[in-house]
Amino acid sequence: MSVFLLGKMNRRFKPFITLLCMVFGLLIQAQTVTIGTGTSTQRYPLAGYYGFERSASLYTASEINLPAGGSLLSVAWNATASTSFSLPVKIYVKPVASNVTTITAQNWDTAIGGATLVYNGTLNNMPTGWNTVTLQTPFYYNGSDNMMVYVETSYGGYGTGTTAGNAFTYSTAASKHMYIRGDNTPPTQDGTVGPERPNIRMTFGPAPACPPPGVITLTSATTTSAGISWTAPTPAPAGGYEIYYSTSSTAPTATTPPSQTVTTGTSATISPLVANT
Repeated sequence: MSVFLLGKMNRRFKPFITLLCMVFGLLIQAQTVTIGTGTSTQRYPLAGYYGFERSASLYTASEINLPAGGSLLSVAWNATASTSFSLPVKIYVKPVASNVTTITAQNWDTAIGGATLVYNGTLNNMPTGWNTVTLQTPFYYNGSDNMMVYVETSYGGYGTGTTAGNAFTYSTAASKHMYIRGDNTPPTQDGTVGPERPNIRMTFGPAPACPPPGVITLTSATTTSAGISWTAPTPAPAGGYEIYYSTSSTAPTATTPPSQTVTTGTSATISPLVANT
């Protein structure tokens, strides 16, 4: 059984790179991780006071403390006040390298670039206590990368409720939270970065049978080639990796021949490429 990770390369080339690991993974028992013990409150991440609100939080591998990795099944945030309205919500998750420990102010489209949409639905009448959102698409976490969690709420218009909202608890974590807000239309400006990171509870299940690689990084580029590297999953595949690249976004199937095979290491040079395709 193979699981693939799809990553987009530089716009000059527009091919898609897919890495398939070729071994069976290591299962773990489902477990819950709670990050943050602070008792101060804010309306983020599930805010509806403005018509369109955005919240981005960075959690480190040491905080998650799951070296074997696993599949993220749900996330939860602790509310100290209840609300009585329906809130359209999207949740995205993205791995980032372990040396990325702070958030840089940026607009929302840039922030969620490369992230996986794991939930798209409506949360109704949120009560006090831990509000758990079961992900529609479980997300594989490799145990070594840091993790970004993005929450996008779109009540619309001028929003609803009070400025405190559900008063979710947060803890101080320097430059590990960003928010963006606006009325009537989704905001396009850069966000505001601060230390008020929401406390979070993550539930992890077994890792997939063949864990996908982590962050794919463009290391070099010419008009006809591109260098890439990636983070090895845990455990690393004994059989190496198969690389697929194409100008089409269609994922490869079991019968698709790989564009390239890497038996050792976590880097490769993709060639030949055709510019602007």
